Amino acid sequence: MGLVSIVGLATGAFVGTNIDNGLVTTAQLATAPPHRVRRIVAGQYTGFVIIVALAAAGAAVLVELPLWAVGLLGLVPIGLGLRGLVVLWRHRGRPAEHRDPIGGGYFSAALITVGNGGDNLAVYIPLFRQAGPGWAALAAVWMLVLDVGLCALAVLLGRHHRTLGLFERVGAWLTPAVYLVIGVVVLVRAGTVGHLT
Repeated sequence: MGLVSIVGLATGAFVGTNIDNGLVTTAQLATAPPHRVRRIVAGQYTGFVIIVALAAAGAAVLVELPLWAVGLLGLVPIGLGLRGLVVLWRHRGRPAEHRDPIGGGYFSAALITVGNGGDNLAVYIPLFRQAGPGWAALAAVWMLVLDVGLCALAVLLGRHHRTLGLFERVGAWLTPAVYLVIGVVVLVRAGTVGHLT
């Protein structure tokens, strides 16, 4: 495996598995107050570092979880989405600026990223195993660099006045709804629902 091929494979794997993370991070940034932007970006990046570390560990010990088991990570965004809907329902009469933010902090951003990482693990573990330790380390570093770019793009889009206006019109209900949809998609795509029924 050469430098160009490992960078190309890592880039393809990153893009293919992180479109949903980019959308969720953008939604979090659009609904959060300005002082929480750095926390959300740091949480998203931390969550991605955890995913890459788990994939590297899985590849190193030659353990590959069945895809349906990895899909259980979809329960994390479902749980946060349900929590968000409950909070919004309880505070439905309060003005928006006095409501608790949903998913607008470091830990929730990290949890959402990890919870949405089932497809990442399913792709990265075999990639790292096939590449070997040296090339896998390069691929992991390159993916972390790409995630910096993803975070920057999410900030640009999420804090853009048009995006902010859209989220003001749609309301705070969109973020927990997005979490629920992402969680269900992870469970279904991984075959977890079919395996457990």
